[in-house]
Amino acid sequence: MINAAVIFANQNQTLQDFYNLGEAMNIENQANFYIQPLPQRKMIVKKLINIPYDQYALDLINFYSNIEPDIQEANFIQVLKNHLDSI
Repeated sequence: MINAAVIFANQNQTLQDFYNLGEAMNIENQANFYIQPLPQRKMIVKKLINIPYDQYALDLINFYSNIEPDIQEANFIQVLKNHLDSI
């Protein structure tokens, strides 16, 4: 396990490297890569490396508000977006 962590760290020297690796994966592999909750973690990584996340957040809010209704999830993503916007 330690060897796997060292190899991973050597292959992903920056957060941008980590993000690029995740973006190259299909959504199922991204879920395992980021670990759950994928959408929220992905928003945070985007913020940390200055990649716009506004549309991603709005798409998630729309999804959890209208397509797969889960008002608590939609509210949580909105609060997270507001917090990320403030920092």
